[in-house]
Amino acid sequence: YKRYSGWPEIKESLISGELDAAYMLAPLVMDLVTKDSPVKIVSIGHRSGAVIMVHTDSPYRKFHDLIGKVIAIPSRFAVDFLFLGKMLAKEGMSLKDVQIVEMAPPDMPAALYAKAVDGITSREPFMGQSELDGYGRVLYLTKDVWPDFISCALAVHEDVIKNERDKVQQLVDGIA
Repeated sequence: YKRYSGWPEIKESLISGELDAAYMLAPLVMDLVTKDSPVKIVSIGHRSGAVIMVHTDSPYRKFHDLIGKVIAIPSRFAVDFLFLGKMLAKEGMSLKDVQIVEMAPPDMPAALYAKAVDGITSREPFMGQSELDGYGRVLYLTKDVWPDFISCALAVHEDVIKNERDKVQQLVDGIA
């Protein structure tokens, strides 16, 4: 195992072969695959995914109430951003109708608490922290709006798939 501080470093390490495999955001992996990077998706990850959360005392009750509001996302490659896009489309809105800011998920609860943003979208444990601490309220869950949603996928470098199939199978079995 190796710790990385961000998705770009993981992506580059996987492409270069420094990393054999990475459990990554599904849109990021799909982007790599469509750009003919030497990686393959070998396992689809969890489906629980993202949450759109607002402050408990905010007046926002429906997604449409977020017009003109500031919403924090982890990244434009994050599944949370896709979820936000799906909600915008469902409501007949576009990205022009909200203000998007990219923010590290660990910083989101504090930003919501301080009301520096109107909404946040990410995943556990950060969303749960906001709710348990009493200042965050779930507006939407992916499971309720997008039942076939896929959050993450396991990507493996093609050389590893070609030369170490048993290891890849063990990795997939371990995750499953």
